[in-house]
Amino acid sequence: MKMQRLAVELGISVEKLYQYRKLFVEEGYTFEEKGRSKLGYTKRELALFKRFSELVGLGHKPTRALRLSLKGAVVPKVRVVSVSAIAERLKRKRPNVVRHLTYLENEGYVFQKYDCGSYMLTEKDAKALEYMEDLHNRGYSFKESAGIVAGSCKDLSFSVSELIEDCFLSEEEIILRLKYVRRRWGKKGYKEKNGYYKFTEESYLEFKGEGKKGSLGYMGVLGVAKGLGIDYERVYEYKNYLTGVGYVVKKRENGRYFFTEKDVEAFEYLSDLHRRGYTYKEGAEIVMGLRKDLSFTLKGLSQKFFLSEEEMQIGLKIIRRRWENKDYREKMGYYVFSEVSYQDLSDTLAHRFKKAS
Repeated sequence: MKMQRLAVELGISVEKLYQYRKLFVEEGYTFEEKGRSKLGYTKRELALFKRFSELVGLGHKPTRALRLSLKGAVVPKVRVVSVSAIAERLKRKRPNVVRHLTYLENEGYVFQKYDCGSYMLTEKDAKALEYMEDLHNRGYSFKESAGIVAGSCKDLSFSVSELIEDCFLSEEEIILRLKYVRRRWGKKGYKEKNGYYKFTEESYLEFKGEGKKGSLGYMGVLGVAKGLGIDYERVYEYKNYLTGVGYVVKKRENGRYFFTEKDVEAFEYLSDLHRRGYTYKEGAEIVMGLRKDLSFTLKGLSQKFFLSEEEMQIGLKIIRRRWENKDYREKMGYYVFSEVSYQDLSDTLAHRFKKAS
């Protein structure tokens, strides 16, 4: 009856109370004979039982709860979470979680610990580890993530929507600036992962147009040449071909050109079209939308006309005999047509194979 009354007072089952008493004995505690109350224990023992029960209820392992109770240690009245439980929540192995805890400690994050040195983790600590996981998914190493969680460095990773909100720019402008930063900084100050864009402080300032070199995205001829891996004189050639068909490049007050990422993309496209077999003048007209890009790979043509590559080769052989060096070219695995020769190809294939369209 005494054990039952005590169990009711502690809010636990009698069976659980017997387990607690057994643990006390196993840990070397001797229950006193003198000074017992009506419940069969001294006031100190009743207080120990109550404290022990509270700590177990907060998630402490029974052996640790007992030692804390006997010692009279002051412990925050918050629920604790085991390393194993956090590992399961994060879908990580326990040793990995322990390593992440070490990273956090090295960055100045403070954990409560038991006398044995084991972590006394709370939900707050679990949230910190979850934040580390999120930062890692955004492109940070776990060591870098620990520094951000501990407050020793900033989180400079953003999604496109976050950049739009932070910089008050359109999505199109954000995309152009991201391309510039990717070209300008590479892996040194910029990284992309899972739809997030991670910067250093310097690269982010430049992204926002607040860097040492002024407004972001404006490059001189040498900057464009370096980014494209070509001679600076070729940059002027690209510019001249494009401006010759109506493309506009901005100038500074001193008359020098300054290029944006949009210009660099136009130069890249022009270069690619030339590689496929177009002249620079023809490529410039395509960039400006004055003519169609009718260059294809063999696979691309086969898919377009729903023919096998062998059947496509037959059609190309006919077009080659009719149009070569006039309205048809082959270069670097590409087949380049004029509108007239392309229509001829379509008609020829339709007549020969019936199923082409």
